[in-house]
Amino acid sequence: MLGACIDLELGQLRRAELVAGKHPLHGLAEDFSRLPVELLLERALAQAARIAGVLVVALLLELLARDGDLLRVHDDDEITGVDMGRERGLALPAQALGDLGRETAQGLPLGIHEIPVARDLAGLGVVGLHTEKGQSYPPAAADGSSTEPFPATHAATCEQERLAPGEAQAPIEARSGRTGSLSERIEIRTLSDGGQQPAEIAHAVAAFVDGAKRTLDVSQYDFNLGEETAAIVGDAFRRAAARGVKTRFTYNVDHGMPVPVPPPSEPDVRLIASLPVEGKAIAGVPDLMHHKYVIRDGADVWTGSLNWTDDSWSRQENVVAVVHSEAIAKAYRLDFDQLWSTGDVEKSGFVDPRWDDGVRAWFTPGHGEDLSARIAKIIRRSRKRVRICSPVITTGPVLGTLAQVIADGTVDVAGCVDATQIREVVHQWRANGNVSWKLPLLLQVMAGTFAGKESTPYGNGTVHDFMHAKVCICDDTVFVGSFNLSRSGEKNAENVLEIEDAAIADRLAAFVDGVRAKYPAVTIPASG
Repeated sequence: MLGACIDLELGQLRRAELVAGKHPLHGLAEDFSRLPVELLLERALAQAARIAGVLVVALLLELLARDGDLLRVHDDDEITGVDMGRERGLALPAQALGDLGRETAQGLPLGIHEIPVARDLAGLGVVGLHTEKGQSYPPAAADGSSTEPFPATHAATCEQERLAPGEAQAPIEARSGRTGSLSERIEIRTLSDGGQQPAEIAHAVAAFVDGAKRTLDVSQYDFNLGEETAAIVGDAFRRAAARGVKTRFTYNVDHGMPVPVPPPSEPDVRLIASLPVEGKAIAGVPDLMHHKYVIRDGADVWTGSLNWTDDSWSRQENVVAVVHSEAIAKAYRLDFDQLWSTGDVEKSGFVDPRWDDGVRAWFTPGHGEDLSARIAKIIRRSRKRVRICSPVITTGPVLGTLAQVIADGTVDVAGCVDATQIREVVHQWRANGNVSWKLPLLLQVMAGTFAGKESTPYGNGTVHDFMHAKVCICDDTVFVGSFNLSRSGEKNAENVLEIEDAAIADRLAAFVDGVRAKYPAVTIPASG
């Protein structure tokens, strides 16, 4: 055989667990029976290669039965050959709960949805692992905020499947942006501390609701507005009901379990009860229903990090994405239906992440560990830049990968966190020997070019001015949504868009640079 060969050593992998929706990669970040070095995605082995001139590499992230990538192979990875000669006992993928019919993962065994194409047709082994795209990085805005308003309405289309009994099936309208770039199909709005007023955002939310013709499915972690903003948003839902729009509304309810990030807020149940919506409380025990999304007419999705509170709309850094895509809206509808039917965070998020023209949606907890591993992989593959805004960074795969990339010094890595929350994490880790091994990784990452916002410590009646944006940019790939880069985030009900678009990546990288320019470097006490 000509060219290099990759031995995946699949025979050494653990078999899939028998519980639906579970898989061997549980607790990668927290499995203390393993050495922390396993968080480094790969390492060279001190043994002779079986093929001359080829370094033997141990792949240390396990293969997931439901993962869409074979050993996280992405569609722009290239390989020349796979030696399957020593493989035996290959397990079929676990059933995906996200398809309400409980079908097995589509495609090849191991749930392969993206098939890499080897362009080295001659088998000479001269194939790169990453194709770089042309990039331009505009200067950051002064305060990191965006001034682009959302359009008042958007031509809504009809979801052609999953209609309620007796519901008419309207024709699909032509979508002017469907064949355009992702920048035309995905609207991005960024918010900064003091960069906008609550009424401005309330009108943007109302405009999105006003575009609904048939259905609205709302999943909102914190919905607690002042008198003016409550009237603006509430009236939009009342107008929707008058048009015959059916609205379902899920929200998180409080519990007393302490968490390292601000504890859950209690939504205004009386406000929700006053609206013409069908509401359902989701108990955040032990993990939070942390979504902030709205699905409109099975065609459009409002999502991101933005809670519906006056402080969120005026005193926090946040990112909102509005996606016009029936395929993405369907994925969100599947996730919403899981929460709605079970009322259980732990039984949600089992929706396979499938690409739709450069964008796909991830949901947790069903794919929580998969998502952390995916973000870590894309960070490690970056060649030019990594930009991150996240209140905390505590998930093992991301911490380990960031520490390695920063140590390598070949990629421009920078970001912003919430310094108040980071110090609380450090305090808890120093008191808990089980997770203290992650502390050196966090300190190494924070010692780099990371800024930290000194937010007001959480308390009843205090201003909630957290650095709340949750976005990661790796070259031209963007992860944006409700997901903190934390172990808790893997267990919560969260959602993230993975977007491959240079223009959106440039814009959000500029946003991150604008945010971190406002705040000092993170400082962590030597002890205590």
